[in-house]
Amino acid sequence: MSKGGQESRELLGLVARAGAPLVPAGSRLLCAVSGGGDSAALSHLCGVLGPRWGLAELALVHVDHRLRESSRVDAATARALAGVLGLPFHLLEVEVGPGAGPEDAARRARYEALGRFARHRGFDRVAVGHTATDQAETVLLRLLRGTGVKGLGAMAPSRRLTAGVRLVRPLLGASRRLVRAHAEKLGLPVCEDPTNADLALRRNALRAAWGALESISPALERQLCRLAESCREDERLLDGLARAALEALGPVVAATGGRTLVLEAERLAALPTPVANRVARHLVRRLRPQAQPSREQVERLVGLARSGRGGELHLSGDLAARGRGGRIELGPRQRPAPSPFSYRIEGPGRWECPAAGLVLHVEPRGSGALPEGCTLELSEASARFPLELRSRRPGDRFRPSGGAGSRKLKRFLIDVGVPREERDRVALLCQGEEILWVVGLRAGEGARRPEGDGGGLALRAESLGRPGRTGRPLGVPLASLAARTYEPDNPPGRGLRTRKRLC
Repeated sequence: MSKGGQESRELLGLVARAGAPLVPAGSRLLCAVSGGGDSAALSHLCGVLGPRWGLAELALVHVDHRLRESSRVDAATARALAGVLGLPFHLLEVEVGPGAGPEDAARRARYEALGRFARHRGFDRVAVGHTATDQAETVLLRLLRGTGVKGLGAMAPSRRLTAGVRLVRPLLGASRRLVRAHAEKLGLPVCEDPTNADLALRRNALRAAWGALESISPALERQLCRLAESCREDERLLDGLARAALEALGPVVAATGGRTLVLEAERLAALPTPVANRVARHLVRRLRPQAQPSREQVERLVGLARSGRGGELHLSGDLAARGRGGRIELGPRQRPAPSPFSYRIEGPGRWECPAAGLVLHVEPRGSGALPEGCTLELSEASARFPLELRSRRPGDRFRPSGGAGSRKLKRFLIDVGVPREERDRVALLCQGEEILWVVGLRAGEGARRPEGDGGGLALRAESLGRPGRTGRPLGVPLASLAARTYEPDNPPGRGLRTRKRLC
């Protein structure tokens, strides 16, 4: 038998053994193909081994990130591969949003798209073509970055992709050389990603130096893969201990309205450091499931518990930890309450209101002086100067435009989802005691719109110091409220409706 034939049989045996527990009988498998040799070989091997594994369905899918013009070539190559193998083919196009870098953002967008598509079409497994060489590179890159045990575990053979769908890596025990030789031997359609030649990318730079590293340690790939497996085993043990410790903390962990966790500092401080760090990470994620606290933040949280002193530290996102009376309180950051503010609006013009964080433009209606934005139009009868722009006061009541009547302003702000810590920052445009406009949220019943094309005033609020933009505080963070507002046909207690426009 030729060397190529022996290698193909070796690869087939490796993947058959690795794939059996990853794709149990009856699985519906979706192979993600990039157009490269690794995923081409994976697709062929899954097709050959599918009957042995008992697959119920097998199909190929390609994700086009549209980050370069040649991505069309990748998609065409993937489609051609499906034709050669006689397998169904699906093409997904994604928009790549911001991330830590282009590669990270593209990866996130790709996996999100694969998870959604698989779940929608009833696939319970998505296979990707990561090899042992990819695994070894990942371990070394993370080591250079200064990761911990979990990071050194690199890529797991199987992990949750989304609800009901698992991501599997049947090639993780086979070297890239062996996998690509298989694709080349069969003459499968493949193409090369031009970005693989860009040495500005860390992985590509590492690949360029790989030969020199192997001259120092010929078994480098195998040793790094063993290290990853060992670290995953250690992480499973440590995470299990952390979850058990978290359960033991149960009687002293209390949720306050689902927003705050409270625990005895000494009980967290008494845990071994590796377990305490993981417990702290679990606590953060209990409040914010998507949070990614850094190692430094986690260590500082445990350090706060061990110090026995009071204090506050900021964690991932909007969370903070506070040490008080031998306890740790974990919850939203508490911003200092702003001082009350009041500004007198004497007539048309540009009125700066620093404490409210905004500029109010007042112009004759129809003058064309105001661009679109957070605007309010008032009839002449409604716009009697002076007007007042102020913060809320005890006893304030508000009559929403089109609403059933007057109600407490506090109740209105609660119903539209303004957090308690933000309510004193909301700006109110008033005429006497009447609230004409809860800026950024809702016009009042007294804010009558002009009839016809002429007469009246147009008012526009924009963030102070950011001309032409209304995405920051007009009293409250508008971006967070843009899809939530009170509607006349959505009275208190019936939830919130969505709107495209604010004001």
